[in-house]
Amino acid sequence: MIRDSLGRRVQLQEGETYETFINPFRADVLFVCDAKLRYLGTAAEWHKVQRFDASSLERALKRASVVLAEKRADLNERHAPEGEARLARTRKNADLADQGANGPARRAAEKRDHDYAAEAEAALEARHYHPANTKS
Repeated sequence: MIRDSLGRRVQLQEGETYETFINPFRADVLFVCDAKLRYLGTAAEWHKVQRFDASSLERALKRASVVLAEKRADLNERHAPEGEARLARTRKNADLADQGANGPARRAAEKRDHDYAAEAEAALEARHYHPANTKS
Protein backbone atom coordinates (compact mmCIF):
# COMPACT_ATOMS: atom_id res chain seq x y z
CA MET A 1 0.00 0.00 0.00
CA ILE A 2 1.43 3.34 -1.02
CA ARG A 3 0.27 6.94 -1.09
CA ASP A 4 0.33 8.61 -4.49
CA SER A 5 1.23 12.25 -5.16
CA LEU A 6 -2.37 13.31 -4.37
CA GLY A 7 -2.34 11.54 -0.99
CA ARG A 8 -4.64 8.70 -2.05
CA ARG A 9 -3.93 5.14 -0.95
CA VAL A 10 -3.01 2.86 -3.83
CA GLN A 11 -2.66 -0.91 -3.66
CA LEU A 12 0.34 -2.27 -5.54
CA GLN A 13 -0.38 -5.21 -7.83
CA GLU A 14 1.04 -8.56 -6.77
CA GLY A 15 3.50 -10.03 -9.23
CA GLU A 16 4.51 -6.64 -10.67
CA THR A 17 8.08 -5.36 -10.48
CA TYR A 18 8.73 -2.07 -8.66
CA GLU A 19 11.83 0.01 -8.08
CA THR A 20 12.28 1.60 -4.67
CA PHE A 21 14.54 4.40 -3.48
CA ILE A 22 15.38 5.93 -0.11
CA ASN A 23 16.14 9.61 0.30
CA PRO A 24 19.08 9.85 2.72
CA PHE A 25 17.60 13.07 4.13
CA ARG A 26 14.25 11.39 4.81
CA ALA A 27 14.96 7.73 5.57
CA ASP A 28 11.49 7.00 7.00
CA VAL A 29 9.86 7.15 3.53
CA LEU A 30 10.36 4.71 0.67
CA PHE A 31 9.82 6.11 -2.84
CA VAL A 32 8.15 3.60 -5.17
CA CYS A 33 8.44 3.65 -8.97
CA ASP A 34 7.23 1.24 -11.64
CA ALA A 35 9.62 -0.81 -13.80
CA LYS A 36 10.08 2.18 -16.15
CA LEU A 37 11.07 4.41 -13.19
CA ARG A 38 7.82 6.41 -13.22
CA TYR A 39 7.01 7.73 -9.75
CA LEU A 40 4.01 5.98 -8.16
CA GLY A 41 4.10 7.18 -4.57
CA THR A 42 5.62 6.66 -1.15
CA ALA A 43 5.42 3.84 1.33
CA ALA A 44 5.64 4.57 5.04
CA GLU A 45 8.15 2.74 7.16
CA TRP A 46 6.86 -0.27 9.06
CA HIS A 47 8.90 -0.67 12.21
CA LYS A 48 9.84 -4.10 13.41
CA VAL A 49 7.62 -5.14 16.28
CA GLN A 50 9.36 -6.07 19.49
CA ARG A 51 7.97 -9.16 21.16
CA PHE A 52 7.30 -7.62 24.54
CA ASP A 53 6.34 -4.11 23.45
CA ALA A 54 2.56 -4.04 23.68
CA SER A 55 2.15 -0.55 22.22
CA SER A 56 4.21 -1.29 19.07
CA LEU A 57 2.35 -4.57 18.64
CA GLU A 58 -0.96 -2.74 18.95
CA ARG A 59 0.09 -0.15 16.33
CA ALA A 60 1.24 -2.88 13.94
CA LEU A 61 -2.00 -4.83 14.34
CA LYS A 62 -4.07 -1.69 13.81
CA ARG A 63 -2.11 -0.87 10.66
CA ALA A 64 -2.50 -4.43 9.38
CA SER A 65 -6.24 -4.42 10.14
CA VAL A 66 -6.69 -1.23 8.09
CA VAL A 67 -4.93 -2.85 5.12
CA LEU A 68 -6.99 -6.01 5.51
CA ALA A 69 -10.24 -4.01 5.74
CA GLU A 70 -9.36 -2.16 2.53
CA LYS A 71 -8.62 -5.41 0.73
CA ARG A 72 -11.87 -6.95 1.97
CA ALA A 73 -13.87 -3.90 0.90
CA ASP A 74 -12.38 -4.12 -2.57
CA LEU A 75 -13.06 -7.85 -2.71
CA ASN A 76 -16.66 -7.40 -1.51
CA GLU A 77 -17.23 -4.66 -4.06
CA ARG A 78 -15.89 -6.78 -6.93
CA HIS A 79 -17.86 -9.89 -5.95
CA ALA A 80 -21.11 -8.25 -4.79
CA PRO A 81 -22.95 -9.03 -8.07
CA GLU A 82 -22.02 -12.71 -7.77
CA GLY A 83 -23.27 -12.82 -4.19
CA GLU A 84 -26.53 -11.11 -5.11
CA ALA A 85 -27.06 -13.53 -8.01
CA ARG A 86 -26.36 -16.51 -5.73
CA LEU A 87 -28.80 -15.18 -3.12
CA ALA A 88 -31.52 -14.68 -5.76
CA ARG A 89 -30.90 -18.20 -7.11
CA THR A 90 -31.09 -19.68 -3.61
CA ARG A 91 -34.36 -17.86 -2.87
CA LYS A 92 -35.85 -19.01 -6.17
CA ASN A 93 -34.83 -22.61 -5.48
CA ALA A 94 -36.33 -22.42 -2.00
CA ASP A 95 -39.59 -21.09 -3.45
CA LEU A 96 -39.66 -23.87 -6.06
CA ALA A 97 -38.92 -26.51 -3.43
CA ASP A 98 -41.68 -25.11 -1.23
CA GLN A 99 -44.12 -25.19 -4.16
CA GLY A 100 -43.05 -28.75 -4.94
CA ALA A 101 -43.53 -29.81 -1.33
CA ASN A 102 -47.08 -28.42 -1.26
CA GLY A 103 -47.98 -28.61 -4.95
CA PRO A 104 -50.35 -30.92 -6.84
CA ALA A 105 -47.67 -33.52 -7.58
CA ARG A 106 -46.92 -33.86 -3.88
CA ARG A 107 -50.60 -34.19 -2.98
CA ALA A 108 -51.09 -36.83 -5.72
CA ALA A 109 -48.11 -38.81 -4.39
CA GLU A 110 -49.50 -38.65 -0.85
CA LYS A 111 -52.92 -39.85 -2.06
CA ARG A 112 -51.29 -42.69 -4.01
CA ASP A 113 -49.26 -43.76 -0.96
CA HIS A 114 -52.38 -43.60 1.21
CA ASP A 115 -54.32 -45.71 -1.31
CA TYR A 116 -51.53 -48.32 -1.45
CA ALA A 117 -51.46 -48.51 2.34
CA ALA A 118 -55.25 -48.91 2.48
CA GLU A 119 -55.13 -51.69 -0.16
CA ALA A 120 -52.39 -53.51 1.73
CA GLU A 121 -54.33 -53.22 4.99
CA ALA A 122 -57.48 -54.52 3.31
CA ALA A 123 -55.58 -57.49 1.84
CA LEU A 124 -54.21 -58.39 5.26
CA GLU A 125 -57.67 -58.11 6.82
CA ALA A 126 -59.09 -60.32 4.10
CA ARG A 127 -56.64 -63.06 5.01
CA HIS A 128 -57.30 -62.56 8.73
CA TYR A 129 -53.59 -62.19 9.27
CA HIS A 130 -52.71 -60.18 12.36
CA PRO A 131 -48.95 -60.16 13.01
CA ALA A 132 -49.42 -58.69 16.49
CA ASN A 133 -51.64 -61.58 17.58
CA THR A 134 -49.60 -64.50 16.20
CA LYS A 135 -48.32 -67.13 18.58
CA SER A 136 -45.43 -69.50 18.00
